[in-house]
Amino acid sequence: MFGQAMKKILEILRERDVEMRQMRALEVFAREGDWQTMIYADSIKSLDAWEVDHRFEKKLRKNLLKANIKI
Repeated sequence: MFGQAMKKILEILRERDVEMRQMRALEVFAREGDWQTMIYADSIKSLDAWEVDHRFEKKLRKNLLKANIKI
C-alpha cells in the first residue's frame, strides 16, 4: 500500500527515459527506511536519509545499506 505511489512515479520516470542512476535523493524523516525509500534506493546514484529519532537508527541502517544516514 505505502509503496504504490512511488512505484507509479518510478514507472512514469522510466517511460520518460529519466536516467535514475544519475539522481541523488534526500529522504527527510526517514524513520526505518522501509516505506517508499526501499523501492527506489537501489535505482539512484546516492541517497541521504535523515532521521531525528535515534530509535529508528538500527533498522534504518539495516534497510538502507548504501545510504548516507544522519541521526
